[in-house]
Amino acid sequence: MDDNKLKSLEFVFGTLNDTEHEELLNITVQNVPKNFAASLYQTKTELENQNKEFASYLKECYPEFKSSMPFDLIERTINYPAKYLLKYDCIRIFQCVYSVDTVEQIFPNLTKAQLSYIKLKSNRRKIAKLNAKINRLNRYYNQ
Repeated sequence: MDDNKLKSLEFVFGTLNDTEHEELLNITVQNVPKNFAASLYQTKTELENQNKEFASYLKECYPEFKSSMPFDLIERTINYPAKYLLKYDCIRIFQCVYSVDTVEQIFPNLTKAQLSYIKLKSNRRKIAKLNAKINRLNRYYNQ
């Protein structure tokens, strides 16, 4: 160990010859489940399907809507504190807690297009978090 950073496992295993090293790698690969991220992939596909539904509804209402770009026409019509939900999934202002999950009950005056846009943005953030988890697990298991 150098400067309290673990650079290799040589102090544990000493020097391994090629066959021992290959055997350790095979044991590790055999013990890693092949479907280690199946639940993450399933959740990701569910969120992507929801996003397709939200985007198709928004395209019906607003033909100029593009899912890859922010849509100012809807964003300008959403007032605060609901506008915070475009950037955050859950916020707390004083004693009130606003969440994407309960946005229909808290803000009954929002249109269905506004609700779809807020949920679309929230799902994108969730997908980004899932992708980060999947990439971190793949990087760990592939090392």
